[in-house]
Amino acid sequence: MTDHVHASARTAPRRGGFTLTELLVAVVVLLVIILAVGRIFGTASQVVKNGEATANILQEVAAVEQLMRNDLARISDEGFLVVQCIAVRNDVSAQLLDPTLPPDHIFRCDQIAFVADDLAISRQTQSMGQFIENGVDGQGFVDYLGQTLPTPQSTASVLYYGHGLQFPYLPQNLGFAADPLWPSNGGPALQPWFRPAPGQDRIELQRWPQGTSAPGSYNGTQPPAPEWTLARQETLLADDYDAAADHYMSKRTGTGVYRNAAQNFFDDAMRSGRVDVLSNDIGRLRDAIRAAGPQGLADVLFNYRPRAEKRPPTLEKSDVLLTTNVLGMNCSDLVVDWTWSDGVGRELELDLDPSRNLKGAIRGVSHRGGVRPGVGGESGTVIEAAGRMPWFGLGSQFGNPNLEVTTASSLVGQGFYTEPVRFHAPIAYDPNNGIFGGGPPAIAPFGSGSSTIPQVLPTVEGSGVVQLGPGIWRYRAVFGLNGKEPFVRDGENRPMTTAAVTGGEPWPVYRTDYTPWPSALRITATFHDPQGAIEGGRTLQFTIPLPQRVQDLPEG
Repeated sequence: MTDHVHASARTAPRRGGFTLTELLVAVVVLLVIILAVGRIFGTASQVVKNGEATANILQEVAAVEQLMRNDLARISDEGFLVVQCIAVRNDVSAQLLDPTLPPDHIFRCDQIAFVADDLAISRQTQSMGQFIENGVDGQGFVDYLGQTLPTPQSTASVLYYGHGLQFPYLPQNLGFAADPLWPSNGGPALQPWFRPAPGQDRIELQRWPQGTSAPGSYNGTQPPAPEWTLARQETLLADDYDAAADHYMSKRTGTGVYRNAAQNFFDDAMRSGRVDVLSNDIGRLRDAIRAAGPQGLADVLFNYRPRAEKRPPTLEKSDVLLTTNVLGMNCSDLVVDWTWSDGVGRELELDLDPSRNLKGAIRGVSHRGGVRPGVGGESGTVIEAAGRMPWFGLGSQFGNPNLEVTTASSLVGQGFYTEPVRFHAPIAYDPNNGIFGGGPPAIAPFGSGSSTIPQVLPTVEGSGVVQLGPGIWRYRAVFGLNGKEPFVRDGENRPMTTAAVTGGEPWPVYRTDYTPWPSALRITATFHDPQGAIEGGRTLQFTIPLPQRVQDLPEG
């Protein structure tokens, strides 16, 4: 019996279980599966985030592009166009503009400003309907409180595109003065790259709308480059010809004047971001442009950055208006290039010297190539090589990989007539090549400083690329009030000429304010999503042709 029991015990099956080795293997397999699934879900989640971020950026860029196209389609040649290119190193300030990028990385903070013709309506929300129009009588100010007057409108406006300034933590109804300084004893004007060392980030402010100085100073440090705002500011040119400039678009209570409009060209009220009406008209604006000159106009624009907040500091109406200038929420780079199309400046009917075959000398910009008759000293026909359309601005060494040639002036040299991109008269010419030999009197090579040479390129581009300080470079192209008339003309619209030399014919006298306008602008911008899902953001580019009505193209 006992033997039977022991035999049964030996032959009975054992209860199931896992060895330690089996458990370890199972755990490892499970961990591998979890990691793989987690990575798959992480990758899928990142793909979804990138897709959403890309869609948001593309949607934003599409809106930016369409708005810029619409604005440039109504550009007015009665005003001006300024293209200002600004390159800034990442280490320009005490703190890196973007800590994730190397110190020598270049950021671009380009600007565009121009006058547009079309109906524009004010977006002001402060005290709407309480404006004074022609509000002066024999007793002084006329009080219109309680009366509703029309919303300001205009048929012309000044438009600005570029980066804006942000002060999201300032107390309500504080604006900054015309030249905000840091520290309080003096310093440069505020810019998007304003990120000084701790303790040096103080700016002086003024109350809005009274304009009185605010006590103390406040932190003016701007956010990192990926969080910069891209601004679009439209300021109406509207004037009721009130005798006193500080009455316009204002209401007066007691001794205080509450201004709702700027008075001067790019003044502190415009920079504050709380107004969109300039108490001016196109005639006086043109006078101001003449007085400032190309360089002065560019200098004013360089120090001009309107306040553009992503969200209003408070729910006060005047603070809400600060958000209306925001065009792009996060834009670290704005690059602007410009170009002249083939034929700009060409004169078809000006017959300079029939005996020396100079009728085709005024050929302007030429880069399409082709066969043309010889001019002056050239014999027979001339075959010009075709070249790519030139783009001008700040080149690849300044953070623009799309641009090989930096300035139009850099194309001008001893043999520029044989280059793929040629600048003939009236843009530029070189008498040393023999084409104009014995023709115009006392004309020195381009760039020599002679008053008789064409002034187009130096008038448009000034001194070319200029370093403003450590880590800051600027190039400007200013197109002013004369975009279509290179020559001084008499009462019968004939070009006035210089005295003829022996054996030669008179040469037309150039106007030194001739600045033929661009044919197109090329915009390259880097946008970032608020969550930072796309490392480095997305860089997109589009080209906007300017209307032919503002270009100096040959008729027919």
